[in-house]
Amino acid sequence: MRAVAVRVRETQQIFYRLPSGSMAATVKWAVDEERACDVLRGYIEYRPQSRPGCDCSRIRFIQVAKAEGNDGRDYDWSGVEQRRNLLRTSQQMGTDILNGYFVDHRASACGSAPCSPYFRDHWANPAESGDGFQTARGTAPASLVDYPFGWDTLQAISLESCARCVDTGEFLGCALWGARWPIEGARSIAPIRVEKTPSATFLAALDEFERFYNSKAPFQGPILRALEAR
Repeated sequence: MRAVAVRVRETQQIFYRLPSGSMAATVKWAVDEERACDVLRGYIEYRPQSRPGCDCSRIRFIQVAKAEGNDGRDYDWSGVEQRRNLLRTSQQMGTDILNGYFVDHRASACGSAPCSPYFRDHWANPAESGDGFQTARGTAPASLVDYPFGWDTLQAISLESCARCVDTGEFLGCALWGARWPIEGARSIAPIRVEKTPSATFLAALDEFERFYNSKAPFQGPILRALEAR
């Protein structure tokens, strides 16, 4: 494990009001006692506000991620998680789409059968996070807790966490966050941003995920589709 040269900006926090509610996020470095290593701890919460005619029985998070190895390239997942490598976005997919993002999911738990893109179906963390709702009877927040680790082989991670009404498919707000821990120099946490709608990169990663796991059409991936479009 690399040493920490200077401890600065160890915690980032944000609270942001959205048209449909509010988004709050806290990101900090922490120690995972089970693994005895440093992790990046992110807590993201979307709190809906009552809106007449906008009931939603379940609000949940989908998260996309980009992991960068110590060599500065997209981290190549191995073993049971290597299917993530097939689902990464590419700039060849369209304007404003960044390289290397995939839906954050436990690939080892997803075979050829349909697979859920919702984060808590893979890492529920029930003691710290939960699904939300918005009905005439009241509201409850939706939340996500993530612990990115593996900083002996990673030097950066970027994430976009979007709250979605499962009933309608409407996205209600997104938090963008991440951190960097280079081999040399101090580690840092990126400033958290909140957006009203998902980025083009997020939507492209979700489309790749759905095509791979949940579509009856043959999956070709971004590179093969780009070549065929020439």
